[in-house]
Amino acid sequence: MVALHVAKDQAWHKVKDTYVARSGQWVKEKVRLVGVNGAWVESYSDETAPPNEFLDVFNLKYRAGGPLQGGLDINGFGLTDIVTPEPRVGAFYTFRGSLSDHLDNFAKLELFGTELPLPTLENGVQAYAFDATKQQGAQLPLDPAGPFDLLGLMGNDAAAVAEPRGKKHWEIGGKIKPKAMPSLGQVCFVYYSGTADQHLAVWFDSTGTLYSQFKNGTYAKALQIADAITVNEWAGFVFRHRPAGETRFLELQLHTGDSASVEADLPRSVNGTVYKEFLYWNPAPDTPIQIAFGTSPGAIGPASEFFLPSNTSASLAISGGGSELTSALIAYRGAMPSGDMPPNTGKYYIEIANRTSYDVHFGVTDAAMSNDVTPGQIGWCVNTISGRKFAKQTGGGTTWTSTIPNNSTIGLLYDSDQGLFHVYVDGVLRADPFVAGTITTTVRFIIGGRASTATTLLFNPKIQLSPSLWAYQPAGTMAPVPFKQVETPGGVVYTTGTYKDFYVRNAPMTDARTMAVLDPSLKFEVVYHEIATGNTYVVNDSILVMTGAKVTLSVPDLPEGNYLIRCRYSGYAETAPRLFTIRKFQYRTTPLHVDFRTSPIGHIRKELMIGHKQWGGLNGGIVSDNVVLNRHTGECEITALGDQYAGPIKGVDRFGLPSGFNTRIGGCVVTRDYFGPGSYRILCKPTTLPGACNAIWSFHYEEGYPGSVLFNRHLADGLHTAGNEVDGFYTVRNHEIDIEFPTALKTNPDQEDVAFTHARFNTWLGEQRNWDAKSPDYPTSDSNWAPVPDPEYWSEYTDDFVDHGVNLADGNFHELRYDWHLGDDPRVEFYIDGVLMHTVRTHVPDIPGRYWAGLWFPSASTHWAGRGADWALQTMCVKSIDITPFAEEQDHARAIVESYPSDVFRDFRNIIHQ
Repeated sequence: MVALHVAKDQAWHKVKDTYVARSGQWVKEKVRLVGVNGAWVESYSDETAPPNEFLDVFNLKYRAGGPLQGGLDINGFGLTDIVTPEPRVGAFYTFRGSLSDHLDNFAKLELFGTELPLPTLENGVQAYAFDATKQQGAQLPLDPAGPFDLLGLMGNDAAAVAEPRGKKHWEIGGKIKPKAMPSLGQVCFVYYSGTADQHLAVWFDSTGTLYSQFKNGTYAKALQIADAITVNEWAGFVFRHRPAGETRFLELQLHTGDSASVEADLPRSVNGTVYKEFLYWNPAPDTPIQIAFGTSPGAIGPASEFFLPSNTSASLAISGGGSELTSALIAYRGAMPSGDMPPNTGKYYIEIANRTSYDVHFGVTDAAMSNDVTPGQIGWCVNTISGRKFAKQTGGGTTWTSTIPNNSTIGLLYDSDQGLFHVYVDGVLRADPFVAGTITTTVRFIIGGRASTATTLLFNPKIQLSPSLWAYQPAGTMAPVPFKQVETPGGVVYTTGTYKDFYVRNAPMTDARTMAVLDPSLKFEVVYHEIATGNTYVVNDSILVMTGAKVTLSVPDLPEGNYLIRCRYSGYAETAPRLFTIRKFQYRTTPLHVDFRTSPIGHIRKELMIGHKQWGGLNGGIVSDNVVLNRHTGECEITALGDQYAGPIKGVDRFGLPSGFNTRIGGCVVTRDYFGPGSYRILCKPTTLPGACNAIWSFHYEEGYPGSVLFNRHLADGLHTAGNEVDGFYTVRNHEIDIEFPTALKTNPDQEDVAFTHARFNTWLGEQRNWDAKSPDYPTSDSNWAPVPDPEYWSEYTDDFVDHGVNLADGNFHELRYDWHLGDDPRVEFYIDGVLMHTVRTHVPDIPGRYWAGLWFPSASTHWAGRGADWALQTMCVKSIDITPFAEEQDHARAIVESYPSDVFRDFRNIIHQ
């Protein structure tokens, strides 16, 4: 925070009170602001409150804004409802819109599900919602950069001889709010780590009893607390292993104070001292610690993978999720990976990619497991190297057809009704190797083979059992060759509920700290108190980021008026109030006219400002130094600095701060006001060399994040999410209209081969397009181009590259214009020198934006304004800007504030007077 100080007695003293003159009297000043890096920052405020140890607010980033405007920072301390475990060891996953370890000791959580879990709000508090029907869960990271597995939790002293065992303290805890209870006789897991025989687990049953278990084979220690879990109510818990002198304890504790414990029961003497221990085990490395799911008691069912160590020769390496084999042996080895195929049960099909294998044998067998012999010795098989068949025989087999070429797709169709199998090679049926009735018993699929040498033509087949991925499925009804039936350790059970503040650690906490960490009632709230009505609003659903030192939120969607903002711990403490004004967003419906020769400088400054920020790849952004108001020529001169520039002007980053870029720096002017449907005209002389984009555009931008009001509104508007699981998801509503040049046409395979007779006439509602579906929207050289769009294709914008035929680099002034229409026929008409060049009726914006004009450098994967900028300076000269709103169409526009309306602008300061 910038603080106001005065000099006294040769020292700086912080100002306590300041006064301003008003109506002939001195009035105590409320707030004083100073300009820092183009933004107003509080240097003084008299809004104070008695200090407390929990939280306080130092300042606000801004004091007035429109509903859903973003980037409102509240700076202070204790601005979170997260009580951090102390000491700060282990992992602590708060689930407050983030999957990162709050302590920064370990990597991010990993999420699972047919749809991934998403952040949610529970009573105004951020958390993560898990849905059992979508098989959603999480686990602690196994990433080498920051792993935390069961071995790291429990330690590896289970086999210690000369030392005590179980020396390590460990505990797992968190808060859960169940949304459903399990059926009678079923359970829902909260934590689970290990196997069916050896695990740690926390779960609850249909009666609401919470259990924890330490299990090693038949040795098991379980704890339980009755009536601990209730639907739609938070419960905080911890399951703990506590070494205490010569004994050890397992403890289960609730936030209510209820607890259960058991003392170790296995005495063991070490150097004359008797220790009471549990039956410990050393977990296998990379055993995950799971949240919201676990493994139920065992059952018989299909194996999870086709090739398993139990049904495959140990000489064959298994990969590809159990679908591939590899061997460098020159001796035959095999696998019997399938389940049983009894007689008269229909047809079974499997596809095999022999790839570059030296020899592959495949077929069926009724023999007992024997994977270290040639498959033809124990079954009915054919081979690829010579096209011969084998019927439980040694030697070279008998003639069948011919060699099956490498890199073929082989189909084996076993007909259990006829007692034979058919072989297809790349979809072509070969002669049957055996007559009907040859096979009369229950059989399994068998495959084997060998390499040519230890380094050439390795045995490397791959099988495919998914019908949707079969390359050549024969006609008729058939089932995939079945997986082997195995005894599984039990099915995975998922838990529907909301989760927060989960921790895994190896250090104890004090009792007081434990209870605070587990207390689910501790609630941090941001409160808006409406001065005029006395109404109070809790606005936690507007919070985007909460770090303790800062809360970032969007302005809540509340009525216009003056408010007092407070942060508080419900029932604990609150901060001093901070005055804030919510004002309705209004866009302008009156004309704008700026003539850079005749308009007064004050009028120009009132209507226009200068952009000072960065976007569009590796470039220096746009800076205020590159915009000059030249009253002598009557022009606004906007300069771009190319690759040959070596002067003093430096580029900026997206926050308007110095970036270190010395070239590829542009400039733009922008209206202060927002405008809706109307006619937008600029009289300008564009640049004459390619490399920089001459751009004229209307722009409105919003960002939404999961759990926020704006995110949900964007989805309702038909927009799509961007981002990823690691960095997080978000939405963008970007209502924009562009004229951009020079450019290539989409028919040009070289998208950096540009012309000033071509322009991009664009309309935008969002930024997303599904790039994995074919469409004519792509350049024709793109692999996704197609004359007709795929039915799955969608786009949130229209980008039309048009050959308009006017040489805009001829050194003359040109009027560039677009007419934005709403109402019965929404459209954007694009004009050059008064001639209609193109009309767009798709993705037509309906939210007012600011009008921009200037030069910038597209510098991402494609330099689409020209390959390189082999020059030092290029200038766009602007004589006038005119905006004429269409009065009869204004009611069709939506008045919505931008997320960052103040980011980042400067005033005109470079003026050449007459």
